[in-house]
Amino acid sequence: MLYHDDSNIIVLVTTRSEVVAERICTNLQPHKILPLTNDVYWDIIKQRSGFEDRNDKEQLMGIGLEIAQKCGGVALAALSLGFTLRSMNFHEWMKVKDSDIWNEPVSKDFSLPNQFLASLMLSYSYMSPCLKPCFTYCATFPKGHKIVKHDLIYQWIALDFIKPTKLLSNMQLCEKYIVQLVGLSFFEQPVSPKVCYFSIPIPHSIFFLTSII
Repeated sequence: MLYHDDSNIIVLVTTRSEVVAERICTNLQPHKILPLTNDVYWDIIKQRSGFEDRNDKEQLMGIGLEIAQKCGGVALAALSLGFTLRSMNFHEWMKVKDSDIWNEPVSKDFSLPNQFLASLMLSYSYMSPCLKPCFTYCATFPKGHKIVKHDLIYQWIALDFIKPTKLLSNMQLCEKYIVQLVGLSFFEQPVSPKVCYFSIPIPHSIFFLTSII
């Protein structure tokens, strides 16, 4: 937080970097927000994965708790992983928990927890091959950019990312992909149901890092 005595103006700045915080806060001590607890991450994963409705939840409890501990202090990781785990069986939950990605260095950007990026890479790796180029294309937009849904759909179709099937048309597939990206929390949906745009909650650099698998 920055405060100017003469103008009584207060500016609130948020950053993941302690170095940036120390440089900006010349007359005040930066306030460090503690990460959520592992129990909270597990609650998020349970909600997003439909855990309570599963018949095998007793088997998955311990695995899920371990996955929750890998979220790297970022709620987005739990949201994305929870949705990814939704359609997975016991063995696939185990594969996520034991994946080598958790231990691999993902980025040199130390302001982003490695486990956070690893969780997004895992979510990407389990995307359908047809959805991956649609997701990667979103790296062309900056964080916070508002995307009109049908504009994005027409761009996907024009770029030949969408391959219609006997059961689903181009438009139906695009709607399905958007629902999946919203579920993964890679798109943020406006509160108003009348608004047909989405915003991107993560930096485009993360889209790039995630899609290099």
